Amino acid sequence: MKSLNVAPIVNNFYSQIYDDRQKSNWEGYILLLVPALIAQIAIFRPIDAEFMSTMSTTLAILFGFTFTSLMSTARYSAKDDKVEEKVVRETRTTTAYALLINLSALVLVVGTTIAVVDYASLQYSVATAVSAGVYFFMFHYLMVMVHLMRYLYLLAIGGAFENSENNTQHTQSEQGDRTPETVHQ
Repeated sequence: MKSLNVAPIVNNFYSQIYDDRQKSNWEGYILLLVPALIAQIAIFRPIDAEFMSTMSTTLAILFGFTFTSLMSTARYSAKDDKVEEKVVRETRTTTAYALLINLSALVLVVGTTIAVVDYASLQYSVATAVSAGVYFFMFHYLMVMVHLMRYLYLLAIGGAFENSENNTQHTQSEQGDRTPETVHQ
């Protein structure tokens, strides 16, 4: 199914890191290694019902924030500025990847919540494996969000959002200034 093929999102995200000569490849490795190391917490702190409930709510709220970020950049386009154009493209790519990771984590959390009736009855190895997966996706999402914040910051200080809002307000004020007499002239 082509509609479920998420490979282009993953490929675009990591190729923007690994193909860019100005960025170290370690940036991409850190986005994967740090969450993998933090996920080892699962050995000492396996998930439980309360944790899963909190995480499903948190991930749903963060999905809304991330989706709003994507929509904010969707209506902005850099005009004849290669640097801003690159920042906008990287922001959109990173945001799409963050949404994918958030949805993956949310599906894992909700799926685990549905599948596990009694967390105390889980075997230690199963509880640890599921916990490690949940922790990895959550911390990977948070690392990607830190990565994304750099681009959102660049757009904000570059005036991307202000220009977009000013253009909208300017267009609305022009339309509001038209009186029936000027429209008929």
